Amino acid sequence: MRSRQPIQIRFWRYAKKNETCWFRTGGIAHGPPNDYGQIRIAKKLRPAHHVAFYIETGRWPVQKLLHKCDNPRCVRFEHLFEGTQRANILDAIHKGRWDVRGWARRRKAHCG
Repeated sequence: MRSRQPIQIRFWRYAKKNETCWFRTGGIAHGPPNDYGQIRIAKKLRPAHHVAFYIETGRWPVQKLLHKCDNPRCVRFEHLFEGTQRANILDAIHKGRWDVRGWARRRKAHCG
């Protein structure tokens, strides 16, 4: 049986940090709306930004986990906040990423 490294080591090994956002470079769930990083923990794929939240707080997010930077691959804790689905939609409307048909095709990520 192989031994597992601590989650923090496994997680941050595949992260690239720049001046603004920190990107998960490991597994990526592709296709709208899933351009999120992901990591397998206890045989379950978890969104990378949820794992970053867990590493920082010691608990899994209870609500939706939103990005201040609007970059789905960002795992920088300072860019994450919990909110409801309503808050997520209002945030998207406020930032011009929502139209009457739903998510706008153009994405405006604030962190290159």
